[in-house]
Parts: sequence; structure tokens; C-alpha cells
Amino acid sequence: MKTFIIALILFSQFGFFSVKAQNISGNVNYRNTEEPLAGATIVIKGTPRGTVTDVKGNFLLQVDSFPATLSISFIGFETKEITLEEAQKVDVSLEEEPIEWHPFRITANIRWEKPKIYGSINGVSSQKPDAGSDKKKMELLSLGKDWYEPADQQEWMRFIYQELKYPELAMEAGIVCIVYTRFTVDSQGNVFNIRLLRGCDPLIDSEVIRVLKSMPPWSPHDLKQFAYRYNKGLDITFVLPFMFRINAVD
Repeated sequence: MKTFIIALILFSQFGFFSVKAQNISGNVNYRNTEEPLAGATIVIKGTPRGTVTDVKGNFLLQVDSFPATLSISFIGFETKEITLEEAQKVDVSLEEEPIEWHPFRITANIRWEKPKIYGSINGVSSQKPDAGSDKKKMELLSLGKDWYEPADQQEWMRFIYQELKYPELAMEAGIVCIVYTRFTVDSQGNVFNIRLLRGCDPLIDSEVIRVLKSMPPWSPHDLKQFAYRYNKGLDITFVLPFMFRINAVD
């Protein structure tokens, strides 16, 4: 019995019962172009242990136990988590994180004209006009356009100011809503991959998409605030909400 206890103590001291750490290797790249992302961060979730990728996007990380969850992140890209049950090579493709703008707000200031009441007063009758002309009428007083937090007035912003309209039939129907859009700009300033993330009314949705599709290429001035992605020749994706609202004036 004494011999067994002594042997157990020796095994414990020299680490015979410890689990040997294992290395995990992998590569991180940009999904759209498969270009390696140098400087991406890989961290074992719940621990301070981590590493970064080299110029070819490769990394090597020591893991003590499994399962282990890796958190992979890179500036301007969406963070990705991967859970591993055992040591293996990990190849990760990251998608760029969309840049979210504050809503573009378009407000229709209108006056409603109440329908006339036709009938007989003191034996004098008023004549009813053509059918349909006695409906409630709308008069557009002004159309205001602004951002919640105005930014530098770049060319593409001025274009939206000038082109975007509030569809008349949508105004008459009293439709107010927010439309969420997503589009991508490449390193040459070309706008593509225009998508409607959430619409509200066919007329309003169509007007927003029409304006985005007719948007001219962005200039270097427009792209300068995204210098990191621009200098890397990476595409830039934006999420842009449009708020349509009506302000009734007596």
C-alpha cells in the first residue's frame, strides 16, 4: 500500500496524469476574394489565450482541452466562432461587417382638404360636382429630407437628397414606414449588390431601390473615411435605412 501511494505521488508530481496540450493550426481569409487576412485575432473563448495570423493568414494556437471554442475577429469584419471537439486544421472565411448609417429621413408636410358636404340650406341646393371630386384631397406643402446625425455632405448623399421622392399615392394613403437597404461599393466606387432587407410598401420600396440603382460611382472623396478597406482594395458594404413620414399641417 505504501509503495502504491508513493508511486501515485510521483506520477502526480511529474505530470503523468496531465493531459498534453495540443496545437491547432489554420488559416483566415476574406470570403469574397479568398485573400489572406494578416493580423486577424484568434482567441480561445473564456480564456486569455490567443494569437494572431501572419502575413499569409496562418496561425498556430495551443489548446489545453476540448471542446474548445475559437473566436476569430478582424477589424471591419464580422466575428466568427467555431467549436472544436478535437485538434484539427481550421480554415476560416470572414465576411465584411456592414457599415450602418443613421436613417435618411424624408418628411412630407401636407395639408388635408376636408370633403365638401352637399345638400339643401333654406331651400337652396348646392350642385354636386363630378363623381370622385368630393373625396378628401391632399396638398403637398413641402418635402423635407435630412439625416438624424448629419455627416460630411458627400456626393452620394447629395445625389439621394436630389433624387429621392415620396410617392404621391403612398402619401395619399398615409403610408409611413422605414425601409432597410443594403448595398456594396467596390474599390473603384461602383455600387452593386443592392438588396432590400426589409420593405414596407411596394411604391416606397421601388422608389428607394430606383434611387440606389441610379446612384453614380463613388468618388475617392466619398471613400476616404473608409481608408483601411479602400487601401486594401476591399469591397465596402453598407446598411442604409430610409424613414418616410407624414406631417399633417392644418
